[in-house]
Amino acid sequence: MNRQMLETIISFLKIIGEILGAALLAFFVLVGAIDPADFSHATPAITPPHSVEEQQERVIDETKVPEKVAVETSIPETQTSDIADLTERVKKALSSFVPTAQPPDPDVLNEKARAALVNILCANEGGSPLGSITGSGMIIDPRGIILTNAHIGEYFLMEDYPRNGALDCVIRMGAPAAIAYDAKLLYISPDWIRDNARAVLEENPEGTGENDFALLHITSSRTQTPLPSQFLYISPDASGATLIEKAPVLLASYPAGFLGGIIIQKELWPASAVSSIVQLYTFKTGSIDLISVGGSIIAQKGSSGSGVLDIGTGKMVALVSTTSAGDTTDARDLNAITLAHINRSISADLSIDLQTFLAGNPATQAILFSQTLFPTLREFLLQELKK
Repeated sequence: MNRQMLETIISFLKIIGEILGAALLAFFVLVGAIDPADFSHATPAITPPHSVEEQQERVIDETKVPEKVAVETSIPETQTSDIADLTERVKKALSSFVPTAQPPDPDVLNEKARAALVNILCANEGGSPLGSITGSGMIIDPRGIILTNAHIGEYFLMEDYPRNGALDCVIRMGAPAAIAYDAKLLYISPDWIRDNARAVLEENPEGTGENDFALLHITSSRTQTPLPSQFLYISPDASGATLIEKAPVLLASYPAGFLGGIIIQKELWPASAVSSIVQLYTFKTGSIDLISVGGSIIAQKGSSGSGVLDIGTGKMVALVSTTSAGDTTDARDLNAITLAHINRSISADLSIDLQTFLAGNPATQAILFSQTLFPTLREFLLQELKK
């Protein structure tokens, strides 16, 4: 840029204020509001990402970091006659500019996560071949829809076997967890039931986590407090856009791996931990279906069904499903199926995505499920129990 041109620009900027003008010009050059065609040489563009398939395969199978690329930052010469047009386009861009949303405050996000966190306790009231279990879940809709694991949701299929009330499944909340609500099974993966029914009686079942999800709907209060008009919840994100290695995440659950039955019933407290995505996995298609988030206090029994929240957006991106063995929680590796995987599974089963499913009437959907899939899936489990 020659000296005469520089002096012309400085004079122009003084008209609108030296500080504001310089800031605006620098900003809009950086964000691309100024058309590179105005200059004799364009600044190199950032290389676009790989296609979805290439990117997923690359992220899942490789850990290479792209090489650094030098970027030209000098502003070539332009013409004085272009300044008026440039000014108008800067003003137009400024009028339509919307600031990028700031990430949620970590402390606030932690409070929100715990407010939407539930403990699911199913107690054997006598006669049931199934033992008592405790697990976690996350409210993902203001009408009280809970996302949890299928290996927890299957107990709702068996509440009335071999007699009514043989299993008592209840939703608990708070610190410590206290009985709060009743819930009905809204949906459970038929593929998971079909592939895992044989493990219904195993104390420590093994699995990959594939299709290990269920949806519950809170239907009534177990206390004198009526149902709220809206539940506190964490929005689900099934896009998979933030599933990147080293991305920070927040985990929240009701861990119970080192507690006895009496303590679980009376003194079960929620826990949360900040971690990061360690590894990305696929089940079969090259898509990101499972993530590992390392070891933490969450890596123990009772945390199944807990939420993995992206710290940048505050949304739930994965559902804790399995953990590796280890003498301590830090030595274990906690795995979570992605909401993108759950979304693909629901789409394959129902021909609608998760968002569309959640937009429906949960009471109607629960009735429809109980009249169609419920009897068939329950029979799968009964056949295994009768062997």
